[in-house]
Amino acid sequence: MDKHYMEVTHLPASDEKVQTMMKEAYVIMNGMYYKTMDDFKGANYEFVKAICNEGRKDKVVVDIYETYQKGMAKHYFDAMEYFAENSLKDNEEMYLHLR
Repeated sequence: MDKHYMEVTHLPASDEKVQTMMKEAYVIMNGMYYKTMDDFKGANYEFVKAICNEGRKDKVVVDIYETYQKGMAKHYFDAMEYFAENSLKDNEEMYLHLR
């Protein structure tokens, strides 16, 4: 995460600015997995939900976000889950190729 994201953590996870950043984060994440995993078919809805669930539980991941700003980890995972539910879920074909 960078300073740019820290500037929107006061906004609700559903805010358009936050969701634009989540789409950008999704594209980066999707591209990273395409480059590092054999036979990767794209970060679908279930994949993103699982990443968020595991990230919330991983103390190291949470601590990394929290070093930038207190509450950032929760905000990020809430925002990414909102993206998964409201943008990705019924539009996977539109997103899976983005990288």
